[in-house]
Amino acid sequence: MGAAAAVLASAVRLYPHTAGGALSVWAESLIVAVTSLIAGWLGSAVLLLFLTVVTFATSETLAVAFLSAGRNLAIAGFCVLVIVAGRTIAAALHERNRLRRRIVVAWRRTWTNSSLRRGAPQYL
Repeated sequence: MGAAAAVLASAVRLYPHTAGGALSVWAESLIVAVTSLIAGWLGSAVLLLFLTVVTFATSETLAVAFLSAGRNLAIAGFCVLVIVAGRTIAAALHERNRLRRRIVVAWRRTWTNSSLRRGAPQYL
């Protein structure tokens, strides 16, 4: 996934109509963000590895290359962290609901057993 995205980003960067323009920056950033959201850390690492080589090869100055690579790294890191945080929150909510169900079952079991010992009539 990362390699395919790197090829696509490189093609957008080198395409004559978008080379050096705002559309190239937007498309490259979009590709980095989508790949980071879908592929995670490994896909982002592969994409950034190939994209950094293309960036340094095609940039006119070293400062532009560093700024572009830094922007891509920041976008990828943010997107991956958003996915990790989302997964962690989903797991925490799932665990909370599981514990609630266990508490309800334990409460019902305790209530039923205590009323049986007292000789109270059972309505459940």
